[in-house]
Amino acid sequence: MADPFEGTYRPMLEDETDKDSPDNETTYAQVRVSLETLLKSHFFTGDNGTLTEDPPDDASGVLTDSGASFGTDTHNGRLTIIANGLGEGQIYEIDDGTNTTLIHTGDNLFSDGVRSGNKYWVFYNFLSPGSAHDHDDINSKAVILAVNQVLGSNIASDSIDSRHYIADSIDTEHYAPASVDQAAVGPSAIGQGELKTGTNSASRDTTGTTNTTLSGGQYNFIAQDAISTPGASDRAGIFHGTATGSASEWAPSASDFSYRTNITIHLTDIGGSATVAFRNTYVNSSDLYHWIFVLMEKGVLGCIWQADSHPKFGNMGIIEHPFNSCNIEALENGDNEIIVINPSLAQVERIAARTLPALDGGWLTREKIALGMDIDYDRPERDFTHAFLDLYEIQESKEAEWISEPITIDLPKIHDGKYVNDWRFMPRQVFNPKTLLMEPLKIAPVKRVLLKPDYITPLQIKEKV
Repeated sequence: MADPFEGTYRPMLEDETDKDSPDNETTYAQVRVSLETLLKSHFFTGDNGTLTEDPPDDASGVLTDSGASFGTDTHNGRLTIIANGLGEGQIYEIDDGTNTTLIHTGDNLFSDGVRSGNKYWVFYNFLSPGSAHDHDDINSKAVILAVNQVLGSNIASDSIDSRHYIADSIDTEHYAPASVDQAAVGPSAIGQGELKTGTNSASRDTTGTTNTTLSGGQYNFIAQDAISTPGASDRAGIFHGTATGSASEWAPSASDFSYRTNITIHLTDIGGSATVAFRNTYVNSSDLYHWIFVLMEKGVLGCIWQADSHPKFGNMGIIEHPFNSCNIEALENGDNEIIVINPSLAQVERIAARTLPALDGGWLTREKIALGMDIDYDRPERDFTHAFLDLYEIQESKEAEWISEPITIDLPKIHDGKYVNDWRFMPRQVFNPKTLLMEPLKIAPVKRVLLKPDYITPLQIKEKV
C-alpha cells in the first residue's frame, strides 16, 4: 500500500464489510486510506516534503527541509506528521518556524526514529481540544467569504484579526456600511508581501540649489518640506528637469520629455546656520539595499539624499543618481563629486531611531528603546540624513563594493503575457493546482543590474567616536 496520505479514496464495497467478508490486510488498508484521505481533505495545509538532514538529537525539535518555502511562522500551532521510516505516525505540534525549518520545542525527533529522507506532512491542528474546526487558520482552513455575504452590522468590535486577511481582502469601499467583499479588493490588491512604503529624503545646509529625483517616481505620495532657521530664505518646489532658484523666482529648464518626480531645494544668503529638507513616502517593493547619495561641491557637502530604493525606481529613462542639477562637466573636471553609500540594515535601523526625540532630551536609540524610553512627542523629529551625519563619518580613503546584484527599478507593466495598466483590475487570487488552493496573485518586480558610472565613488562609513 501507499505511504500515509498518498493513497486514493474509494467507497468500501459491500462484500468487503459484510459478515461473510474475509478479515484481511487489504480491507484494513483501504479503511486506513479512506480515513487518511478524509483527514487530508479537511486538514491538509498544502505543505509536505522530505527531510534533507537528520534532526538534532535533543529537545529542540528542528525538522529541516532545505527545498521548502514555508515562510516564517506560517505553520505555528499546526501539526507535523511523519509519513514513513522508523518515526512513521509520530505527530508533533509546531511552535516556531523559518522558511526551511519547522520547530517542535520539547520533542526529540531523532530519538523517535525520524531521519533524513523521511516524508512529512503539515496539517491544521485537528488535535486541539474543543476547537479543532473553528476555521482560525491554525486548527482548520481560514474561512473564505462569498461576495457581500457578511454584513458589517454583524461583525463584533475588534473581531477581525489582520493576520487572517487573505490577499488584502478587506475592501473599505464595501466594508462600510454593509459588507466585507472578498472579491472586489481595493488598490492594495497586489499584497503586503510585495508592496510596502518607503521613505526618501534629502537636505541642504549650504547656499545653493539642488534639483533631485525622488525614488518611487509615479508611486509617490505628496512630499513634505522643512526649514530649521525661521526667516532664512528657502524655497521648495516640484519641477521636471533642472531648476534654478533665486530669492524671488524659480526657472525650470527644458529637458527630454519623460515623467519623473523631482523636487528642487534651495538656500539663498542664509547668513548663518540653516537647513532646508524634503521628505516623501512612496510605494516600494522591499528591495534589500538602502541608498545614500552625497553631492560634494568643490569639497563642501552640498546635498545629501537617501531612500529605501535607488532613484531609478519608478522613474523611466536613464537615472544614475538623484542630483539633476549637477552636470556631467562639473563631475568630470573634479569640481563636484558624487559619493554613494549602502549602509547595512542594522545601520539603517540605528539611524532611523536617532531621528526621533527621546524623553531624556536627546535622540532615541535602540538601547534606550530596550530600556523602555519613549518618544518625546512635543519635540520635532529630524531628518534621516542629519541623523546619519551625526552618527557616521565617510571614509574617503576606503572604497566600498558597488552593488552588482539586480535591484528593483519598477513594478511590472506586463504580466502573464498581458499589459497591466492598473494592478487593481488584475485577479486578486489565482488557483494553485499543486495545493488545490486559491492563493494571492504574486508579482515579480522589474530588476536590473545597474552599472557604476565612472564619476560615482562608493565609499565605506565608520561610526563616530
